[in-house]
Amino acid sequence: MIIKEDKKIWKKALLKSNTSIIKVIESLNNSSLQIVLVVSKGNKFIGTITDGDIRRGFIKGLTIKSSINKIINKKSLFVSPKINKSNIIKIMNKNEIRHLPILSSKKILKGLYVFAHNLTSSFENTPIVIMAGGKGKRLMPLTKNCPKPLIKINGKPILEHIILKARDEGFKNFFISIHYLGDKIKKYFSSGKKLGVSIKYLEEKSPLGTAGSLNLAKSFIKTNFLVINGDILSIVKFSNLLNFHKYHKAEGTMTVRNHEIQHPFGVVKTKGVKIKNFEEKPILRSYVNAGVYAFTPAVFKFLKKNKGFDMPEVFERLRKNNKKTIVFPIHESWVDLGDKSQLNNKEKFLDNNF
Repeated sequence: MIIKEDKKIWKKALLKSNTSIIKVIESLNNSSLQIVLVVSKGNKFIGTITDGDIRRGFIKGLTIKSSINKIINKKSLFVSPKINKSNIIKIMNKNEIRHLPILSSKKILKGLYVFAHNLTSSFENTPIVIMAGGKGKRLMPLTKNCPKPLIKINGKPILEHIILKARDEGFKNFFISIHYLGDKIKKYFSSGKKLGVSIKYLEEKSPLGTAGSLNLAKSFIKTNFLVINGDILSIVKFSNLLNFHKYHKAEGTMTVRNHEIQHPFGVVKTKGVKIKNFEEKPILRSYVNAGVYAFTPAVFKFLKKNKGFDMPEVFERLRKNNKKTIVFPIHESWVDLGDKSQLNNKEKFLDNNF
């Protein structure tokens, strides 16, 4: 079913083109529409921006301070106010879109059509595999008698925070990979009924690395699915990752975050023995793995049974077999609670987000 949004609702998604990406992020966070409508003076329509457009901009080197002009989709579909509802449904279904701007003959924005169904319901059956089998050596002695995912943060285990966040986005189908002190995790979460979700367990007989236990899920998973490290907390929306993964028709998608290191010295650029120029304490920027992934079931073809390996190996196998692997850059708050220094300095992140 399609509905025509009330002006007060879609008007909250309006932005002028002379603004920065951070304003788009704020608008998307404050609106339930999952889209920004970019207009010029007098509400003349320029184009649209979605979460995926922002991520693709980051891959090209843009930052949250960059202008939005390079990420506006100026070829987005639109319709006239006079079009009948049956044709709107056909257009949206054919093009697999959830939003359709309504423009006058002079391209003045008059409204927005959106799918009326609850978007979170579409993720109910999407499996999420949570890797929770590690020994947590970096956190010893905290993990001597307590598995790392059960360490409590703000009164709840790390793993419970992960599950509740995913549940609130509409995900209900979980598989938890366990090994070290796994019985304690099973006892705490059981079937997941108390949290309103379904939980099954993938039990490693011996340690299988950060990805080896995926093979244990092979017989259960037949659709796109997510994998989350059991010591990662972030406010990134798992649904955005899944939609990005599907949009790009990738076999494997890895969340990455920008990591900056400032060189402690001035750098001398040379050509042979000649000095070309100087750069004073440059900042080195690179992407690092953020511990959340999306896959198609095709990934199981490249996993060896009862063989331990880590997640980078999975992506390398996909890549070597000419399967599409991509990154999903995140700008959202993120913390690795498997690291003692991060665990000790978690308060600011948790107070703001969990």
